[in-house]
Amino acid sequence: MPDVLEKMEAEAYPWLKWHIKRILNNFEHEPNSKGEAFNTGIVNDRAYYRIVDIAEYSDMSTMLSKVGEIVRKAAPAEMEKKATIVRYLVVMIVIVMMLGMYFGTFKMSDEFKAIIQLNMMMRG
Repeated sequence: MPDVLEKMEAEAYPWLKWHIKRILNNFEHEPNSKGEAFNTGIVNDRAYYRIVDIAEYSDMSTMLSKVGEIVRKAAPAEMEKKATIVRYLVVMIVIVMMLGMYFGTFKMSDEFKAIIQLNMMMRG
């Protein structure tokens, strides 16, 4: 198993490479683990517990094919959910920044106006 993961790691995208490194690290710490090694956050908790259950009663190749099916179904939905949260978070941050710039400009123009009025009163 680690040999196959190391071959995959060489050609993987950075996100997948990070998960593969974590899986390999889990195998190093517990070489006899099956489903527990895949606890990297690549799937949600419900799918992870299902993977662990499948690993308990299946051989490794059957378990990996079932895990692949679970990941193909669960990962896109999880990624879409996380992307939606990030999108709304970014929108809120941009709105707060725009309001900060707007009120900062308003406050600066108000202070400038007060300074001009004070200078006008001092002159005359």
